[in-house]
Amino acid sequence: MGQIIDLKDKLRLQHLANELAKDLGLPIGQIEEMGGSVELAANLLNEFSSLPDDGKTSTIEEDHKELFLLLRAR
Repeated sequence: MGQIIDLKDKLRLQHLANELAKDLGLPIGQIEEMGGSVELAANLLNEFSSLPDDGKTSTIEEDHKELFLLLRAR
């Protein structure tokens, strides 16, 4: 038998990543070139993690908290 996957979480992550891509206004072709919306969001999370935590930096992560929480949990 294979591994059991919780599709609810996977679909929620996909939906939230798609919403982020919409907010960014990226064309679908460009998103697909980047590996899809979830991969785009994961790459952004990596970028956010490298920013200094000086309290002055603001990112789109604040507008998409649930998405980035799910990504961190992965």
